[in-house]
Amino acid sequence: MEVPAFDWNPYERVKPVIWVALVVIAVILELYCHLILGISIVYTSFSYIVIAIGGLWYRKGAIYMGATLGTLHIVDGYLLTGIFEPAILMQGLMYFVVAVIIWGISGMAEKEHFALIGYITETALRLKEPLHDISKNLEAIAGEVTDEEIRAQILVQASHAGRASETIRELNHDILPQTTDIPDAYREYLSK
Repeated sequence: MEVPAFDWNPYERVKPVIWVALVVIAVILELYCHLILGISIVYTSFSYIVIAIGGLWYRKGAIYMGATLGTLHIVDGYLLTGIFEPAILMQGLMYFVVAVIIWGISGMAEKEHFALIGYITETALRLKEPLHDISKNLEAIAGEVTDEEIRAQILVQASHAGRASETIRELNHDILPQTTDIPDAYREYLSK
């Protein structure tokens, strides 16, 4: 099954734009507040937001961003004072430490997400065929029943089983694009 290259939802398309804008704002704040105003405390909290968003959206991007912002902070401090102040070094190091922590937490969240997707996919796989068979068997039985009231009740139950089967098919359709470890044969089966 071929997956379209840019089949992102609108939210996924805007994420890089938001993150780049936040990075640019963080760098401008770093340069303006630190080099021009000579303060190194006010804007640092904003940089943590950029690192956190990068970690949640792009995982490894957080580490690169933390290292870059930390290094920039230390270099700016040195250019401003001519020495490596311990407070500035610690703030720069904290960018990287926070980035590593967020990277680890986002990895745990991603692992849990994929475990949930796997569980839902496995459950859907187990339910799909039996529900389909129940629906078809009830329809066949209803065709043989002569009592109209019993026949109607059987058809209602067949309809319920058919709707449940359709719901599972829709669930599979929504989940399959998020998984990469499902073999193509199962992927094709689940998408029917």
